[in-house]
Amino acid sequence: MRGGIGSNAMAYRHLEVMRGNGYLWLLLLIIALLQLYRIVLVTHLDLTLYLDEAYYWEWAQQLDWGYYSKPPLIGWLIAATTAIWGDSVLAVKAGTFLLHPITALLLFILGQRLVDSATGFYTALLYLTTPALFLSGIMISTDVLLLLFWSAALLLFTDAISHGRWRDWLLLGVVCGLGLLSKYTMGIFAISALLFLLLSRDHRYWLLRREPYLTALLALLLLLPNVWWNWQHHFPTLYHTAEISHLAADQPLQWLELLEFQLGQLLVFGPIFLPLFLYLVLTPSQGRYQPGRLLLLCFSLPFLIIISLQALLGRANANWAVPAFIAATLLVVAWLLRFNHHRWLWFGLLLNSTIGFGLYHYEAIANQLNIPLRHGNDPYLRLRGWPELAAQLTPHLDAEPAATLLVTGREPAAQLRYLLRDRPLQLRAWFPGGKPQHHYQLMQPLREREGGPFLLLISSEGESRPILARFESQQFIATLQVTIHSNYVRLYRLYRIDGFKGYHDSATATTTDSPLIHHQLSTAPAP
Repeated sequence: MRGGIGSNAMAYRHLEVMRGNGYLWLLLLIIALLQLYRIVLVTHLDLTLYLDEAYYWEWAQQLDWGYYSKPPLIGWLIAATTAIWGDSVLAVKAGTFLLHPITALLLFILGQRLVDSATGFYTALLYLTTPALFLSGIMISTDVLLLLFWSAALLLFTDAISHGRWRDWLLLGVVCGLGLLSKYTMGIFAISALLFLLLSRDHRYWLLRREPYLTALLALLLLLPNVWWNWQHHFPTLYHTAEISHLAADQPLQWLELLEFQLGQLLVFGPIFLPLFLYLVLTPSQGRYQPGRLLLLCFSLPFLIIISLQALLGRANANWAVPAFIAATLLVVAWLLRFNHHRWLWFGLLLNSTIGFGLYHYEAIANQLNIPLRHGNDPYLRLRGWPELAAQLTPHLDAEPAATLLVTGREPAAQLRYLLRDRPLQLRAWFPGGKPQHHYQLMQPLREREGGPFLLLISSEGESRPILARFESQQFIATLQVTIHSNYVRLYRLYRIDGFKGYHDSATATTTDSPLIHHQLSTAPAP
């Protein structure tokens, strides 16, 4: 009798292994087809880089332990992919085509270990087809790295608390450290882990063991070089984060911002799966016997709550809470499969995919429906017109080979630096004082009494007047204009200027300049 039971158990395990291999090969096929489609799509759209992508490419030209607004790993990743494949748009974006599939495979393994192979397969499939991943799937961003390390850390954490092996705890520390070097919100992982250990009776004893604390110490040690870089540069990343969050002690609660953020999660996770996740959160009886439910809630809810509070107190972009849906995806899929709600699962996957493919082919769909693209309904607006602008600027750069391009904003600086990467383009950013507002003001500011000539590229005539007044000679050269839509024109004015007199009159310079300004203007390296 025992032999029969043992034989049945062995047969079941063998069957599960066979099913798991089948699901894995099917997942690999879907990943290959989806990534090939996305690569062809990026090539077919023939668009330049998004602003942040061009910005990160600039960082990759000078490897460092930190950059103006983010930790260093995104710059390192782009430096690696472009070193292998060159500086094409596809090469810059290559990290997203490589890392998202790895994240999906990690979720397959996690779902397989917590529940079964089917759960792992559908969790990975849902991850790949959420609207957020459709957008992120053709863009290189810090979220690509954060999702990878968050998923790897969650898998290692479950192994560490289940088996207690030192290697799992040490690998967890390394992965969390790399996550922090990708995006600081990886720190919320520690909050989730602590909450789970406090709430779980079976794992609470880990709070009295040394392994979790040494893991945290290892992660912080890996972050230390970035902290040192920020200290050397007067913590620009901290100031930038506070500014984009709009956090201020004296402002009222931002209920509309919170509502906008919450509605944005429908597009991040999908209009079917987000309400279903909230239903499972608010009805504990639905998942009472669901494996890993407490673990998955602890690694999803805190992230959503923290970013929601940030939206309420200031501002938060919809994608800032995207790691929360790593665990939420597994929770929802496991419940749907356990109670045989396959129709809802496939309907949600189909709806998410429809939204995603619609975003990819938005322009073609608009043309078929005779809807003219305009400012206000074109999601690709900020990508358009830059190659044409660069082409208009090139003859003027050729006519003034000794001139340095002077800009005020990061968008024209990043786009033109990338598009004109095959020529030795010298660039400076106008920085009259205060805290740096972007990477170019931090690392490539126009320094006091720096020699010219300069070509000033500026979009606003009113903004140009105080700048022109600080130079001994000014000459208007041309208007660079690209008509993108009937109600939107990308327009810049180009001036030849020389004889920089400094940002301030000598009588007032000592009272208006701060130590931060003096430090940045005296130590910023040449490009």
